[in-house]
Amino acid sequence: MGEHPDAGEIEACAGSPAGGDEIPVDDVLQVDLLRERFGLDERNSATASRLIKEAVEEGAIVPVDEDAARKLMKYMPRWALESEKG
Repeated sequence: MGEHPDAGEIEACAGSPAGGDEIPVDDVLQVDLLRERFGLDERNSATASRLIKEAVEEGAIVPVDEDAARKLMKYMPRWALESEKG
């Protein structure tokens, strides 16, 4: 991983169909969790928010509830949301 994670690395933090050490799909990604997984300081919440925004724009992750307040927003990898809809 480089200085900042890319959309694929953020998607992996939101869960992976392959398993491994990624977060289980039942868990959802939030800013605090992203900071923790990538070792970002608490004062770098803006960086984590920007990275999540970029991952959403690239289609790697999607909001669980698009109407949720920004601070309460949770995300899932696109493939997990699609598999839930079946």
